[in-house]
Amino acid sequence: MKTAVNQLHEKVAVWTTEIANILALAQKLNLPPPDLQSYHHKIAKLYSEELDLCYLLDKSDIIFHANGTAITDHSFGLSAVNSLFKNIDQQIKRHALSV
Repeated sequence: MKTAVNQLHEKVAVWTTEIANILALAQKLNLPPPDLQSYHHKIAKLYSEELDLCYLLDKSDIIFHANGTAITDHSFGLSAVNSLFKNIDQQIKRHALSV
C-alpha cells in the first residue's frame, strides 16, 4: 500500500515531468524557455498544503475532522463534544465490524 507521502511525491512528479517536457519542447523548437513560475508555485502549494497532512495520515491510527459553525466560531459546548465523540465511537465500531 502506498503511503500518503509517496502519493504526494507522485503528484509532484507529474508536475516536474510536465516542466521537463515543456522545456524539451521549447528547446526542440528553438524557442526560449517559457515562464514556468505557475508550475513551481503549484508544486510549492502541494507541499505546503498537503505534506504535513500526509505525514499525519501515515503515522496515525485514527484521524477525524470536524467542521461546522460551532467549530469555526469556537462556540461549541460540551454537548457538541459529546456528540462528536459518540459519532467517532460509532464509526470506529462499524469499521471494526467490517474488518
